[in-house]
Amino acid sequence: ALAWSEDGTKVTIDTRFKQGACSLSLPPGVDNLEHGGWILMSQVPGNPVAVDDLDQATLAQLGGQLGDIVASLRQNVPPQQYCGNVLLPHGDPGSHTVPRLDGSSLTIRDILQEGIKTDEPVTSANAYYKLRLEDKLRELETSDTYAPNRAIAQPLRAFISETLPHLELAGDGIRAGEFVLTHYDLSPRNVLVSGTPPRITGLVDFEFAGFFS
Repeated sequence: ALAWSEDGTKVTIDTRFKQGACSLSLPPGVDNLEHGGWILMSQVPGNPVAVDDLDQATLAQLGGQLGDIVASLRQNVPPQQYCGNVLLPHGDPGSHTVPRLDGSSLTIRDILQEGIKTDEPVTSANAYYKLRLEDKLRELETSDTYAPNRAIAQPLRAFISETLPHLELAGDGIRAGEFVLTHYDLSPRNVLVSGTPPRITGLVDFEFAGFFS
């Protein structure tokens, strides 16, 4: 990433040659940009994995390459004490309890792909799954789409309060300080390959990346 903007005009630049902030002028007659911003990146070579065009042996080789890349990310980027997405600097986060990565201005907070926002740090896998389940429970109880399924609301609520806290997978299995860098959207469209036989040349679309179990 070379530069980014959250509103389309206020720009943060971070390259070997220049660091800082600036503003872009809007075109004549345009008062504001109707989008959430942009990221300027160097181009990554390759094309998205065409799963339907590849045989099982090639897919298995690509799977091995992808596993090596993910392992490298998780081994070379230090695990973090908190769970959630990494947010770019954006003024005052609004709470002194929001954890920040050591030595940087990046914040670990929220679960963006699920649309879950929290001002309190998520310190365990148990808390992470509780947040996700409670979010789905609210959707179940308020959305007309899921009205026929509301009978499962009470069992789900009971599971969250009575069973989830005692699950080893969600409680003792992952402790604070063991959340690792995770892409969170490793679908074929985000894995670029090139050559014959194809080799992975890069991963793209890290907007949901963060530290998870």
